[in-house]
Amino acid sequence: ILKSNFEVNKIEVDTAKNDFFVNNIKKNINTFDFVEKLSKIILGWKNEYIGPQVIDGESFIIEINDRQFKKVITGFNAFPQNYKKLLNLLSEVI
Repeated sequence: ILKSNFEVNKIEVDTAKNDFFVNNIKKNINTFDFVEKLSKIILGWKNEYIGPQVIDGESFIIEINDRQFKKVITGFNAFPQNYKKLLNLLSEVI
């Protein structure tokens, strides 16, 4: 699940069935390629990024839930160095 300010996109991936859904709509996406690219991007990310406090800041929440793995990454006015790579990957599927 990717939440960025007021936009929420839910991406569900089932590599066992090669199923890929964006906001409950099935997409023709190679799940293995997506998961591999995503894993490389977020590898080493901290759980939280906090920048200067401003009234109209930008925030994000990424939740990854797997049967054996759970990770939540949040940010407010601060982002991982390669955050744009994540946005580029998501723009390919959303």
